[in-house]
Amino acid sequence: MHHATGLKPTRRCRGTATDSLAAMTIPYDFVECASTLVLPLLKPAPFFSMKDRATIVCLQRGRILLVTRDRSRWALPGGSIKRGETPLDGAVRDLAEETNLSLERVEYQFLFGGLTKRHHVFVVDVPEDVIATARNEIARCHWFDCKQVSTITASIPTRKIVELVFHNAAIVHPPE
Repeated sequence: MHHATGLKPTRRCRGTATDSLAAMTIPYDFVECASTLVLPLLKPAPFFSMKDRATIVCLQRGRILLVTRDRSRWALPGGSIKRGETPLDGAVRDLAEETNLSLERVEYQFLFGGLTKRHHVFVVDVPEDVIATARNEIARCHWFDCKQVSTITASIPTRKIVELVFHNAAIVHPPE
């Protein structure tokens, strides 16, 4: 059984992700479960402690919302989960703080292990009439086609999470 989900793994795989800005290749493992849920687990450096992060994949008309700070990479909205806060509470709070989006139908998808953070990944469909606005430390919000994410300056966890969300969506809802 997988410790985070209680699902029985069907296979364990290994891979690498290349971060051209940091000039490094990062190893990762992922566990595929019978329900088609994929749980990647990046190997943490031994001198780092893992921190929990709420990460939100916002979808609108087939596009995905990314945010960036000044002179930084594009990333999925989200942030550290505060003491005493659930991952869902952290996701809703961070989404509102960073993008001014106040949405209720946020759904948990999977746990993604990065180098120093465990991403509790949530997905939310944003209605067409709702507009994301950069707030607080966020300088810009932009809607990208999911295929664009692999070609822009984005963090490795962002690229991998987007890939997994859209890969799993294709498995769960194959084209007709």
